[in-house]
Amino acid sequence: MHIGGVIAPSVREILKLCAARDIPVVEDAAHALGSQLDGQRAGSLGVLAAFSYYPTKIVTSGEGGLIAAKHERHAIDARARRDQGKPSFERNYHDRIGNNWRMSELHAAVGLVHQRSLGRFIAERREQAAFYDLSLRSIRGISALGEPRGSVGNYYKYIALLEPGQDRDALKARLREKHRVSLAGEVYQMPCCAQPYFRDAFTEAEFPAAYDFCRRHVCLPLFSGMSREQQQRVVNALAEELGGVT
Repeated sequence: MHIGGVIAPSVREILKLCAARDIPVVEDAAHALGSQLDGQRAGSLGVLAAFSYYPTKIVTSGEGGLIAAKHERHAIDARARRDQGKPSFERNYHDRIGNNWRMSELHAAVGLVHQRSLGRFIAERREQAAFYDLSLRSIRGISALGEPRGSVGNYYKYIALLEPGQDRDALKARLREKHRVSLAGEVYQMPCCAQPYFRDAFTEAEFPAAYDFCRRHVCLPLFSGMSREQQQRVVNALAEELGGVT
């Protein structure tokens, strides 16, 4: 998964390992529409990729998503499975298990129009992110996550890391109550392995980095049309609540 719209360079290692074992790679590109790694677009790294057009995403159709396929046979299979397992919309003939996963025509029309502005949306978000990057350098207790070398993200989320020992929930409450600044929801409030369904299957000691990231990261407000004045308000509130500037 390209979390927060960032394609980690380590995906190259995954691709190499899987290629050696003839294992197909499916990208979870829900966050990463328009993101790149070394000039290669998200969704073109594996044999299949899934994108989300959920209302919170940079481009939205209101609901639904998109599947990108490198091979025609996978595209044919995906089209059939979204429509009750029918290879043809015109025949009531089912040759595989499927479901009603069709996007409505209305949602598709909205998504197609919104898609035209993707480049402009990403450029605006990257400009906003650059302001946060510069501003956070002088605030104690927090740092920008940043982008790995070669990765150009869409900034679906602007992710920053709190220093160890910071109480994220308390900080968010102070920002909201004292400054009327609401931080966006975390990309993962807890690791997937800590969800109730898996709670007895894994231990925290098995995934220390995931637990540390989930506990310490915050997502600063970032959206189309956000003004520099609004961003400065966020920065000032963080500086006050985290103990000022360096």
